[in-house]
Amino acid sequence: MSEHQITNIEERLQKIEEKLDSIHEVLHNLQGSCKGMDNHISFVESVYDVLRSPLDLTLSAFQPLFGSSVDLPKFPETLEDTD
Repeated sequence: MSEHQITNIEERLQKIEEKLDSIHEVLHNLQGSCKGMDNHISFVESVYDVLRSPLDLTLSAFQPLFGSSVDLPKFPETLEDTD
């Protein structure tokens, strides 16, 4: 290999390493964002679980007025339950 080819390969390797560092930084930031969303989803599910019974009671009290039998949806326990 000539000196020019080696230099070219080293430059390309440096660019690849810079791009990899950039991807790593983006993934690191995304991981924090995903954890925040996980916490938010858990919060919403826990609030919904607490309020579900009073909402069901209120809904059942007003169902005769509206003539419908709508039930509140239940959250699946895990993502696998959504299949």
